[in-house]
Amino acid sequence: SADLLKLHADCVTLKTLKIAGADGNLEAVAELTCRLSEQKEQLVEICRLLRHVSGTEPLEITCIHAQDTFQVIGPQIISAAQTLAIHPSSKIAKENLDVFCEAWESQLNDMSILIREIGDVFEGRRGEKRTYLSLPRPGKHSVNLKTVKPVQLDSEEQAKVAKLGLELRLLTSDA
Repeated sequence: SADLLKLHADCVTLKTLKIAGADGNLEAVAELTCRLSEQKEQLVEICRLLRHVSGTEPLEITCIHAQDTFQVIGPQIISAAQTLAIHPSSKIAKENLDVFCEAWESQLNDMSILIREIGDVFEGRRGEKRTYLSLPRPGKHSVNLKTVKPVQLDSEEQAKVAKLGLELRLLTSDA
């Protein structure tokens, strides 16, 4: 599982997906989203396997959380990349994709920590508790948040955002 995780840790697919989306290259985005879906399924399977060998209840719960996170973030990245490819000049669409990609990368980092902790349990070591980047930390809830400045959107941009909101609502209501 560690070797497979290292394969995904370089995030080449995510980086290439961001570029293809920003270029408005729908064909490349379609190919890359298929690759990302495959990676998501592999990572979900790794989480399932780790859950069964985790050795402790807290590690088992962390495996379940990781599995759920990949299940949720994968489709969100795909949707955000497709939206950016359709609207490559949209700053909001780019930022949306960036946020989901950062969450994916953070979860990959957490998975490598989780694998080390499970290894420690098997070797009889209980090393120092590592911090999971995707989980909230006590006292740190609003420290890293950017201050959001209100932005005036012109009527065309407002119409685009409204249309995307409706499309997202339709997509999520089908699920």
